[in-house]
Amino acid sequence: MTTQAVYELAAFSESERRTLRLIAEYLSNKKGRRDCFVYKYLRMYYERRGWENVVEWHTVERNIRRLAEHGWLVRRVYAKHRGGRAVVFCLSEGLEHLLAKLGWLKLR
Repeated sequence: MTTQAVYELAAFSESERRTLRLIAEYLSNKKGRRDCFVYKYLRMYYERRGWENVVEWHTVERNIRRLAEHGWLVRRVYAKHRGGRAVVFCLSEGLEHLLAKLGWLKLR
């Protein structure tokens, strides 16, 4: 962990840091594509791992949207096979590097 990474992390609120930690932990343990996630599977991981005691799910959702608005996450919208749409969130290059420097994201 570098000092610069800690300074960058300090720019986020406490709940955003917890959300980033949750996302990094989820992506580090996920099989397949390791830089993107959807709400549904992140929430399943959140509930299975007991993150309810750390941060509220609705706060996580709000933080994800805020991180996307600020360019830390990239929102991709795909059309589903039977109509509707699926929203996938992917790490920006900057966020991926930050999480890796902090040692939170284990890249293969």
